[in-house]
Amino acid sequence: MDRDKKGYTLRAKAGFVVYALCCLIIFIYIQFPYDMLKDRLERTLSSALSSHVTLGHMHSHLPLGLAADGLKINTSEVAKKIVFHPRLARLFTAELGLDISAELLSG
Repeated sequence: MDRDKKGYTLRAKAGFVVYALCCLIIFIYIQFPYDMLKDRLERTLSSALSSHVTLGHMHSHLPLGLAADGLKINTSEVAKKIVFHPRLARLFTAELGLDISAELLSG
């Protein structure tokens, strides 16, 4: 009878909170509208390459990446998939850095 009145322990309540926060972070990461970042990345790549760059559909790439389905430079398709990974060490120096890897059409 005492067990029914007691409820959940502090450890169980903390576990529920941690689980809810983890679920929130994962669902936000998966459902984020990545296509909003597409224009910014296209402008940045266009200025870096001095050519017109077009990216395909943007989506998440786990664990901490952003992927685009296709890369066109001056209307010729160059890559099937391009992945952007943030450089986390540069965030401590207030700079943004990205590592870019691509799956090229030529292999």
